Amino acid sequence: SSSPQSPLPAQSMAKLLNVLLICASANAFNSALIRTPSRQLVKSAAQRESLGDSIGRRGALGLSFAAVAATFSAPAIAYQEYVAEPTADFLESEKRAAEFKKKQATLKKKFQGYVDELNSATSDPEAEKALKNMRTLVVELQDLPAGFQKESLRKTISMKRSSMVAKELWGTSVDVAFKQFMSTVTLVQSPNRMTPVD
Repeated sequence: SSSPQSPLPAQSMAKLLNVLLICASANAFNSALIRTPSRQLVKSAAQRESLGDSIGRRGALGLSFAAVAATFSAPAIAYQEYVAEPTADFLESEKRAAEFKKKQATLKKKFQGYVDELNSATSDPEAEKALKNMRTLVVELQDLPAGFQKESLRKTISMKRSSMVAKELWGTSVDVAFKQFMSTVTLVQSPNRMTPVD
């Protein structure tokens, strides 16, 4: 029969403890996480040795692996807890983002309504009113609503202008409203603008 394993010498145990402490210090980026099972395991091992318990070489090796695994798994556990419990600031930021997105969708729908009114206009007063409403909203936002492009709008309005001119419509007042609208868009989107456009 094989002889029982001899206890790990005190000097070897001291070296093992030093290795475990070095592994634990590798996680210094989060001092709060240092209270991991690894320190408890080391402390428990030292207590057992002082009471005369012998730790075999295989037992000591298993202890070292358990301690290192506990040390390096602690940050992942803490991260999972952080993700599972978002902070109040994060929730507030998400709320503001949702409100902003909702507002942008509302403004886009409103502006699109004015564009539709222009396209369906059958008289100069209707076309002029739609163009003025479009300009008013651009001044309010100091930009075009999200999803609209200056050149795309220019083409859309020019096509409507051509169709109305063919019917002997689109008088001077409508043309002025068209030019004012395009001029306002150019001003609000200018990178050199220093003051709000009115």
